Amino acid sequence: MAWILLLPIAYSLLPIAYSLLPIAYSLLPSAIILAIGSDRKELGVMIQSWMVIGGVAILVALAANIMTPSDRQWFRRLRRPRWLTFEAAIPLIWITIFICGAWSAYIVWETAPDTNKTWLLMGLYLLLEVVTIAYTPVMFRLRSLQVGTLLGGTGLTICIILAIVVLTVSGWATLLLVPYLLWSPIGTYTTWQMIQLNPQDA
Repeated sequence: MAWILLLPIAYSLLPIAYSLLPIAYSLLPSAIILAIGSDRKELGVMIQSWMVIGGVAILVALAANIMTPSDRQWFRRLRRPRWLTFEAAIPLIWITIFICGAWSAYIVWETAPDTNKTWLLMGLYLLLEVVTIAYTPVMFRLRSLQVGTLLGGTGLTICIILAIVVLTVSGWATLLLVPYLLWSPIGTYTTWQMIQLNPQDA
């Protein structure tokens, strides 16, 4: 049976998507972007921020794959809802969501770079990224579908807050968060349904 939800396969493909995006101001660390800006001024060297962000994205994505074979086997044997017939599309769905999120953060940054509000928003993008990426390794390691459901709900809550604040900055940036807002409830609900089908692994 194919993997579902936030599959490690999806995460392993995300770094590739990020590395190909010259606009990838991503959901990742404002602190690193700030460091890049300082280096540019001091050294006079033009460093493309998407290169550094892409590198950080790779490290974060690799962290999501820190799982043992037994962890993978645990998840593989879990029962899935019968209506889940689109497993093969899930990796593509998440790649699309992360690309949209990266573009959203890029628009926000370019709209008002280096302002306190923008840095706070970059922090929220980072938090959303970390919580989303944490779903697989944390749930697998703890072998708890309840933890997965909690992380899914937390990610949705963060994205709602982020979208509300970003709406005051850019409508387009907010629109690019809609894919996450639409898919996250589906993924979280699926995990919750798996609890009903696998009560021993709740």
